[in-house]
Amino acid sequence: MVDTVTIPTLELQAAMIQSGGNKSKAAEILGIHRQTLMKLLAEKLTTTRYVVTSAVNNTKVFAPFWKALQYYCDENEAELIVIPTRYKNPSAMRMTDPIWYDSAIMSHFCEVERELNSQVIVMGDVPIQPTASDPLSSLDPHAKGKWAIFGHPQIEMRMVPARMDSTPPMLHTTGSVSEKSYSASKLGKKAQLHHTYGAVVIECVGDKAYVRELVSNDSGEFYDVAGGVKKYSPKGIEELLRIPALVTGDEHIANSSERVMNATYYNKDSITAIARPEEIYRHDVLDFFSRNHHHTDPIQNFVKYLQGTDDVKAEVESTIRKIEETTPADSVSYLVGSNHNEALGRWMKESNPKVDPKNARFFHELSSVVYRLAEEKLTHKIDPFEVYAREIMGLADRVKFLGRNEGRTVEGVEVSYHGDKGANGARGSLTTFAKSSSKTVTGHTHGPGIKKGAWGVGHSTDGLDYQSGLSNWFNTHCLIYPNGKRQLIHVLSDGTWRAS
Repeated sequence: MVDTVTIPTLELQAAMIQSGGNKSKAAEILGIHRQTLMKLLAEKLTTTRYVVTSAVNNTKVFAPFWKALQYYCDENEAELIVIPTRYKNPSAMRMTDPIWYDSAIMSHFCEVERELNSQVIVMGDVPIQPTASDPLSSLDPHAKGKWAIFGHPQIEMRMVPARMDSTPPMLHTTGSVSEKSYSASKLGKKAQLHHTYGAVVIECVGDKAYVRELVSNDSGEFYDVAGGVKKYSPKGIEELLRIPALVTGDEHIANSSERVMNATYYNKDSITAIARPEEIYRHDVLDFFSRNHHHTDPIQNFVKYLQGTDDVKAEVESTIRKIEETTPADSVSYLVGSNHNEALGRWMKESNPKVDPKNARFFHELSSVVYRLAEEKLTHKIDPFEVYAREIMGLADRVKFLGRNEGRTVEGVEVSYHGDKGANGARGSLTTFAKSSSKTVTGHTHGPGIKKGAWGVGHSTDGLDYQSGLSNWFNTHCLIYPNGKRQLIHVLSDGTWRAS
């Protein structure tokens, strides 16, 4: 008789990894019968995919995207779910006109709250006006501690702050399969601008889930990483050998997560191995934990001294070596101008080497090179981090630095902003960048999100010493595809980033 037991998916997967795939050993590790293990593997490690989108009433389906979605669902054995939304368009409908939907989509309708697994719920019973400019406003409690998917033509996402030892809830809208049809008004124009042909794919594996955006261009083409990077279009499916760019969550290499770094760079099925980005944009690679100016607690500094983590030179050199090591030979890493990278320069301006014998020699050696370059170039705008990497360590050519005012775009997406600096000297935020006329991908906040044309990545650590209380931080990167569309990739607590 097979035991009736409950074992979390992550624990089950960990036992399989620890046993090297040997089911008898895995069962022994878990303290269960082998038959029970086989039953649990069948139940929990089977992937079920769902594609969730929305549709607007009295509007035709956008045929190219709808056709591409059919290919996607057939290829990946995904169930298609459509959340209907209602909009009284005064420019196209009379008050007496009946409500109708394209017949092609009605069999896929979801108008109830549907739980896909213990992690994800589809909120088909929450009607949101298609013209709502902030579709997720005041919906935080409706996530119920889970990842909640809402139907709306605009794609928006945010993580809701939660306990640090838990996965933060997520609110996510879907995009639409309907054509753009709005009133001849300011409200209609705003809605039309942000109307996105898109959907959200949810991969459920037992009680864990992966959520990604499927964002189409005006030709109905979109990309995804299920089974390798592929382009889906009205004409069919094509394999993609490389993507233009990967933007990583703030790396803080001295305190980066081995789990996230493996998923991003080292594993055979890592993000860089599967997507093969031509360019990698990396935020806050230098943590500067060794001499962080916020560390004013003498006990903390004493512990850093005992652990040997107060050596600036050691941290800078190990960071640069790690950057080179994790940059594929056929890719280029761009180090985005970031506040933590700039902490080395701040330390050189504000510190006193006379009372810091540990780092005095490094301070003077680096200062000498900085002063020489300032004299040669007649400028005070010298980045000590770049100077040490280039002049002293001979940094590889495939690693480049992006200055604060050095704009750079990838397929029309601005990737040079870190996110800490906003407009006219104000602090930055996703809301600030959403008001920009440019599409952007930024870092800094550690809490990933999507707001109109502004997308934000997360972080690549298991937490930092200044993190406390409620938090919406998550391990999230962003892929940029050849059509200029983006996709957020979340690395889960077991180090996986997509269903196998």
